[in-house]
Amino acid sequence: MSTNGIAVIIVHYHAEDHLAICLDHVAKQTLKPDRVIIIDNGSSKDLSWVTQYGDEMMLVTSDTNL
Repeated sequence: MSTNGIAVIIVHYHAEDHLAICLDHVAKQTLKPDRVIIIDNGSSKDLSWVTQYGDEMMLVTSDTNL
């Protein structure tokens, strides 16, 4: 894992298609982030699939839209 101090935070709410595209683009960056934090802001979909993008993925869920 890199140690460049870069983190990406993505707030998600009912936009799985856009999230997948966003994660694809983050994965293609030349300078890889140390951590990608996805905040699931009360959506009804299961987003556990995001961890397939790598160990740097962290999923934070909330039952309500904050």
